[in-house]
Amino acid sequence: MWPERYLVDGYYDEKEYLRREIIVEHAKQVAGMLAERGLTSASMRRFYSKVLGITNKFRTLGNFDMVRPQIDKLEADVAYAVKRGVVPPAFEAFIQKNVRLATVSQKGLLGFFQHFQSVVAFSPNTEGGGQRFHGNSGNRRPDKPTRR
Repeated sequence: MWPERYLVDGYYDEKEYLRREIIVEHAKQVAGMLAERGLTSASMRRFYSKVLGITNKFRTLGNFDMVRPQIDKLEADVAYAVKRGVVPPAFEAFIQKNVRLATVSQKGLLGFFQHFQSVVAFSPNTEGGGQRFHGNSGNRRPDKPTRR
């Protein structure tokens, strides 16, 4: 289920640098596992946006104690999402494991943010919509007529 030794050594190595497996190997494995258990990329992005907001607030205020309750609140938010059937229990476990480290220190919060960002980046598109089209008219969906 979880990568071997997942978060056992925290986010940082002995030199206080973010560990490679946190942003690459473990992030890939966690992203795949959560997708297999039915977590949609939209649900994941919703929670990632909350973590991004908390991180930005911390960076702006420079006061970790002021954002710490918001980090703790992620556990209640994800529990509610599980009860509603919006996210699988595995995602609740992911949030719980990471919140434990993120609430220890500001460095923990930043490590969680970077790890979660990588998990989102490695997540497959689980919306069922297939390829997405963006940009100018050269990338319009061929099955959709263009308005003039």
